[in-house]
Amino acid sequence: MQHFKIKAGKPLIEQAELGHNRWHSDLPFLATVQPGEEIIIETLDFLDAQIHNDDDPSDVRDIDLTRAHPLTGPFEIAGAEPGDLLVVDLLDITPVTAVGFSGIFAKNNGGGFLAEYFPDADKAIWDLKGLYTTSRHVPGVRFAGLTHGSRGATELLAQTRMVADQCVLDPRADLGIGEVHFPEFEISSTALPGGGAPSSSRARTDV
Repeated sequence: MQHFKIKAGKPLIEQAELGHNRWHSDLPFLATVQPGEEIIIETLDFLDAQIHNDDDPSDVRDIDLTRAHPLTGPFEIAGAEPGDLLVVDLLDITPVTAVGFSGIFAKNNGGGFLAEYFPDADKAIWDLKGLYTTSRHVPGVRFAGLTHGSRGATELLAQTRMVADQCVLDPRADLGIGEVHFPEFEISSTALPGGGAPSSSRARTDV
């Protein structure tokens, strides 16, 4: 199985052969993947390892947002052609490290919806321990989170696909696309004098 590993805690520039953070047609493929092949991809955090496990929020205050969203890849899918729709099944999602973070951008660097109320940068470091995560910066609080893991992934995907198949609509039979529709006879035949809409029609549009 192909496994693409990052150097945890190292920014993309120190492992540039592994990824990118801008899409461009001249980017070389990291690897070729066969249809149906299972691979393991490790990714950096969305701020490119700029946030440190300490109590100083200056790293959030001085964040370089042009480095955001580093991606592992790109990957070539063997046999895929322009315009093809690719389906990717996520069989497992697991943290690479046991530490996460949340933060508030400074009003003058990134900001946010509540920047007028919280103009200064701040952060919380979260320790991921089994089912729960806790933070020394938010004492007395813990959040639960659990990924499904690879066990049962096949059954979960089968159930998802079964539901998806039941939701497939036929453009003509189910939606009437490509057909001409006329108002129902009983409604069109009861139009009120002067062009007013009948009560049955008003009820439909008022709901």
